[in-house]
Amino acid sequence: MNASSVIEVEVDSSTNDNLHFAPLQRRVRGRFDYNRDTEPKAKLRTGEWPHPVPGQRIALDLTAGTGSIIEPLREPEARIMREKIERSGMGIAENETFTGIHVPTWLYWIKRAVESGLARIVNNAKLPDKIDGEPQLSFITRPRKNPNDRLAEAIDTNTRVLTELLKSLAKR
Repeated sequence: MNASSVIEVEVDSSTNDNLHFAPLQRRVRGRFDYNRDTEPKAKLRTGEWPHPVPGQRIALDLTAGTGSIIEPLREPEARIMREKIERSGMGIAENETFTGIHVPTWLYWIKRAVESGLARIVNNAKLPDKIDGEPQLSFITRPRKNPNDRLAEAIDTNTRVLTELLKSLAKR
């Protein structure tokens, strides 16, 4: 991925929360730190887990139109923590890449996660002030078309039909 067109965020809130990432309709694991004040009884386990478990990262390549869920525990420098987690009976997710995504939707939901404090940018990218395109905001029902878009489509269809009619009349 071209670094200048990639936005990468780590799910990391001050309250050790996970993130429900709407475009994928699933949970993305957040950073877990036993030392945070939101986990008072968990502090008893800081001797066993002195370092935080890094949150999964969401990456968006604006140029290529691809998105990724990156599992930092799969990286070589996380080998010791990965092995410790696997020994405790838990599994480690695989890295995933998604092609043909709707970039405005992913960008909207990433931006919303960062602005709400559930994620933080990790690659010095800048979130754009304005999102080009219409993001999908609801995943329960099909997105409704804007009435103006429907009108424009109808006008385009009528124009094509009339153009074909005039061409056929001109040939006579």
